[in-house]
Amino acid sequence: MKKVFMLLLAVVLSFSLFACGGKKDTGDKLVEYDSSWPYPGPIPANTNPNLKYFGYYHTDGFGGSPQYFSDIGALGNSNVGWITWSDSSGKSEVYKCKQNGMQAIVMLPGTQFFDNSNSSAAGHVQSQPLAAGYQSNWAYLKNEFNQTMGDGTKILDNIFAFYFDEPYWWGVQTDAFRTVTKMITDDYPTKHMMVCMTSMDIGASTYGNIPLVPDNYYEYCTDLGYDNYGVGPNFWNDTQRIQWLGLLKAKANNNQMLWEVPKAMEATPYTFHADGMIEALKGAYTEAITDKRFAGILCFSYATGINTGDWGYGLESFFRPDGDFYYMGADLMSLHIGIGQLIINNGK
Repeated sequence: MKKVFMLLLAVVLSFSLFACGGKKDTGDKLVEYDSSWPYPGPIPANTNPNLKYFGYYHTDGFGGSPQYFSDIGALGNSNVGWITWSDSSGKSEVYKCKQNGMQAIVMLPGTQFFDNSNSSAAGHVQSQPLAAGYQSNWAYLKNEFNQTMGDGTKILDNIFAFYFDEPYWWGVQTDAFRTVTKMITDDYPTKHMMVCMTSMDIGASTYGNIPLVPDNYYEYCTDLGYDNYGVGPNFWNDTQRIQWLGLLKAKANNNQMLWEVPKAMEATPYTFHADGMIEALKGAYTEAITDKRFAGILCFSYATGINTGDWGYGLESFFRPDGDFYYMGADLMSLHIGIGQLIINNGK
């Protein structure tokens, strides 16, 4: 998956509360909060009973990089891991998630469901109809999910969610997307159907003059978000997050659970160090503990995307002892560990 950094996508950047600086959520409305709490220092408690999931994009690596299952498992802060499904590696990667304390968020292969022969470029909305063999392709995938892993359990048992990335922006037609997501949720009603939107979908940005996504586009999804990463530590502020959360909720209009996707990469670390990532996670977490529609935080990205990606240096460059920017990463790592543990231990 390549998220276009200058477009700034986003899985939810939503709404939260610092225990000493905000108001408790009393319904599906926007509530003021304050994410300016100092760090290093105490992290506000997780006051949202529904906020239970934390993990990273590219748990399986990216563009020929190493895989990061064991690295993330060693942090002890994650219970979900995002992977790209393929016939050659999907089974083993779902199992590696399980071995490291995570359930898999499985990005399904979009070309098995949608025909991109008219356009495979982003921004050409409503250009991709259903693929001719989408039903038989789904039947094949379901059979794969019923295969057993190394411990004798089914792959399906360790799949947390099926996932599509920015389908509207990549051109998937409304009827096609609704047909496929209804088919998936009908077959697996207890599994999550998850999408990360672009900020253009909800009207938070206007890159490429992309129109707003139709109100019924994501009806059959259970979990929604968007991401918008920005440049530098001062790109976001709490007022802007709250406004954009309102735009998100207008499209997550079927009582979907919401997700944060905070910035966890830096294109220019020599300029901004880890400051932007620290502020992004503080803001995302403070939002998410305020609004009870938030279910989780999925950080983008553990892997680096310099050569084959478009987002810069991922967390591995800051967390791994041999990483290029390990010397900048101590506070960032401790914040990720602390917040992740507050979330995944919720209710235990």
